[in-house]
Amino acid sequence: MPDRSTEYFDPFIIAERGRSYKGIIPLSQLDRLKDSIIDDRGEVHYALCFAKEDKVYTVAGQIGTELVLECSVCLDKMFYPVEAHTKLGMISSLDDAARLSEAYEPLLVVDRQLRIKEIIEDELLLAIPITPRHPECRVASHGSQTPIHKMNNPFSILEDLKSRGDQ
Repeated sequence: MPDRSTEYFDPFIIAERGRSYKGIIPLSQLDRLKDSIIDDRGEVHYALCFAKEDKVYTVAGQIGTELVLECSVCLDKMFYPVEAHTKLGMISSLDDAARLSEAYEPLLVVDRQLRIKEIIEDELLLAIPITPRHPECRVASHGSQTPIHKMNNPFSILEDLKSRGDQ
C-alpha cells in the first residue's frame, strides 16, 4: 500500500471505495504543528477509514502520539499524550457544513484534494490545550498554595512601602 500521508488524493473517490489507511508519520513532517510544540522528534500513529454513509462521505479513525509542549506556568517541558478519535464529514463548501449532521465534524476538502497529513495535523492542533500546564502547576495557579499573582511580584516592594507610609 503506498504511503498516502504526504501525497494529495481525491478523498471522495477513496471513500466510495471504502479504503482504510494506517501508518506512522514523523512529527517533523507536520509543519503547522511545529510552532505549538518544543520538540518535533517522535511520530504519530494513525488509522483512518474513508467511507460513504448514506449521502455523507466520511473519515473516521484514531490518531495517537506524545507531544512535547511548554508548560505555560513554569515554562519547562511537559509530555502530553494524545489519543484522538475522530469522525469527520467531508464537505466541499461552507454551505455544506450547515447540512451536516451533528454526528460529524466538518472537513473542508478544496478542489477534491486532500492529504492524510492535513487531517492528522488538524486533529493534533485541536487536541493541544490553550494553556498547557503540569498537574503541579495547576495546583499552584488555582490558589490552594500561594496565589500566582503574589509569586515573584516585582511591585510587592511598592506595596510594602505604601503600607509603611500609611502608619
